[in-house]
Amino acid sequence: MNNKEYWDSFYNNFDINEPTTFAKFCMKYIGQGENIIDIGCGNGRDSYFFAKNKIKVTGIDMSIEPKNKKNVIFLKNDFKHYKHFSEKVYGRFFLHSISEQDIHVLFRMAKGMVMLEFRDKDDIPIIYHHPRTHIEGNKILMFLVNNNFNILFYEKSRGLAVFKNEDPLICRIIAERK
Repeated sequence: MNNKEYWDSFYNNFDINEPTTFAKFCMKYIGQGENIIDIGCGNGRDSYFFAKNKIKVTGIDMSIEPKNKKNVIFLKNDFKHYKHFSEKVYGRFFLHSISEQDIHVLFRMAKGMVMLEFRDKDDIPIIYHHPRTHIEGNKILMFLVNNNFNILFYEKSRGLAVFKNEDPLICRIIAERK
């Protein structure tokens, strides 16, 4: 199964009416009427949550195209087709799906705030059946600092993204371009 097939199958199993805990957490950093880009939006469940809260959302994903497009613009595309993102960039469990080089490209494209959640490299006991970039949270944090971002929030902890019987070590980073 290739990476696209894996994600198409994976996202078909999630309820679009229940946002992630990370989306709820990020609400304090996003004002009504603001624009965000949800990179790697999957089936759009967090995009829909933001739209319900009067946030203008564009979801970008190369995998499935969400069925319900109410109040959200969905683009089935690679984020690298864009020059830059002036909107706030939201990425939950997206960084591990791209190469380390593309992570650097994404950060150079982000001209405002980035809101990121990802599984830390120090916690990789699971064998994945699709390509995965193992990311060290502290390395991402230092890259952001060294590339003119102010860190507004950083946490590396368990209990942030519990799924079934998994409680992975998760990094959450909110950073804003200086």
